[in-house]
Amino acid sequence: VVSAQRAPKTAVSGWELASFSQENPELTTKPIILTSKKQNLQNTVPMQALSQNTVSSLVKGSGVLLPNGVLLKHATLRTLPIYPEPDAVLVLYATKKALDYIDDLTNPEIAIVVPWLMSDVIEWKETWSPQIPGEDAIISKSPISNPIVREALNDLSRFVNLHAGLGHPSDKSAARHMLWILFKNGEWERPSAIRAWAIQNEWTSSGTDELRAIAEKIVNSQRRPRGANEFWASDSIDVWREAASIQE
Repeated sequence: VVSAQRAPKTAVSGWELASFSQENPELTTKPIILTSKKQNLQNTVPMQALSQNTVSSLVKGSGVLLPNGVLLKHATLRTLPIYPEPDAVLVLYATKKALDYIDDLTNPEIAIVVPWLMSDVIEWKETWSPQIPGEDAIISKSPISNPIVREALNDLSRFVNLHAGLGHPSDKSAARHMLWILFKNGEWERPSAIRAWAIQNEWTSSGTDELRAIAEKIVNSQRRPRGANEFWASDSIDVWREAASIQE
């Protein structure tokens, strides 16, 4: 049902994490089921495939030993810090915080997302082009269609501390100035597409949220944002355009 060849994060709706871990022991050794609250694990459709004893063991925190010897555990957003980083995650009734957690994982083999409503995961779907049961497979492509914007974002990514998002004032100023240069020169993308590109390219979820917020503010105000100091050279737009033309 899912591709596990160390590809980008993949999501399906349903209960497949346990069977995936059993069939691919060399890929997954730390699978978890993630919910917002413990109660979310009980009386849910995906859990109906499991026995009451299995669900009870997961709720109590003891976990369930799979036939291949891998321990499947349950975690909530509050208890996540006590667990080592998982390599396989099933998220039940995904919230934005849960999806951000998946996006910030270093190298998960599989992510299975079960939303309450499909509208809850629209942006996540657009970012990762996940496999969805009953639908044709989506060919993953860059969310940024404008190559000039991609070149500028690549330059920004090389400068900022990706692990800190835009926490440093100079990083935030660089982002503001870069986005303003692109906007005023007619080289633009949707703020949600800018965020999607950033999360695909190793930005943290908090950093991408800040980047999107700056882009949205520029679109809404049509003005240069505060703090957009002269970071990039005056010919930066020409440099990005030339680099994009070479890549084509």
